[in-house]
Amino acid sequence: NIQGGVINTNLYGGGFKGLVSGNTYIDLNSGTINSDLNDGVVYGNLFGGGFEGDVNGSTNITVNGGFISNSLYGGGYEGSVNGSTNITINNGTISSILSDGTNKGNLYGGGYEGEVKLDTNITVNDATIYGNLYGGGYAGTINEDTTIIIDNGTMENIYGGGYAGYILGNTKITINNGKINENVYGGGYKGNVEKTTIIDFYNASCQNIFGGGFEGDVENKTQIIVNSGEIKEDIFGGGYKGLVNESNLSFNGGTIKGNVYGGGYSNDVSSNVSIVVNDIAAQQNIYGGGYAGHVKGSTSIEFYKG
Repeated sequence: NIQGGVINTNLYGGGFKGLVSGNTYIDLNSGTINSDLNDGVVYGNLFGGGFEGDVNGSTNITVNGGFISNSLYGGGYEGSVNGSTNITINNGTISSILSDGTNKGNLYGGGYEGEVKLDTNITVNDATIYGNLYGGGYAGTINEDTTIIIDNGTMENIYGGGYAGYILGNTKITINNGKINENVYGGGYKGNVEKTTIIDFYNASCQNIFGGGFEGDVENKTQIIVNSGEIKEDIFGGGYKGLVNESNLSFNGGTIKGNVYGGGYSNDVSSNVSIVVNDIAAQQNIYGGGYAGHVKGSTSIEFYKG
């Protein structure tokens, strides 16, 4: 439990090339390591797991008003987590100052080139992330689901999947009152999702929404539900140059300043597309298909109010 203070290197919940048989919380207490960061500064990365060492249980990280000046990983560095990873950030900041003076710091539900055997869970309450948020890890596999809940957070991009890693289960993103400076992807960045992606969007803002990934495939279906908020550009049921099997979009409110595409951007939907409009303020066009991509099944649009 860290109450203030400065750590000038990395912080690991696990060990150095050694096994932790139970859970990690980063502070050793009767076989359990407990990590709560309160108004402290970490000048490096924070890992819930270990350095080339496995965690047999789950990892748990809570950040309350802290500052992490690089990236945060729910998992380890080239080490596996055999349980789940759980991250809660309350009014914290993740930021890394690059050589050009810009800020960048990412949040990963998984680890760095490490596997998570169960699921990843991220909750962000009124936090600032100067980089991207990934439900998965960096070049690692998540064997079950990823869940992201945003309430009053600010960040660049959100990916339900990982960075060049695989999700063998589902991804779910729920955004409440958030400000996403760039895009929301149900899938991963150059990594595949084996099952379904779900995006629930409430009273938030972003540039574009993609049900799929960025150059990553979704092997089952995508589901986007827009209830309120503002999308400043376009919505795609599919991915950005990534294949999806099926896409489903529902609109219960909100403003879309660009176009709505049931398909993807420059890639295909292998089967069917469904769009249901209960209420929407669409300022441009609605397309059952994609942008320069094929829909190999049927398209269906139900329009009730708009």
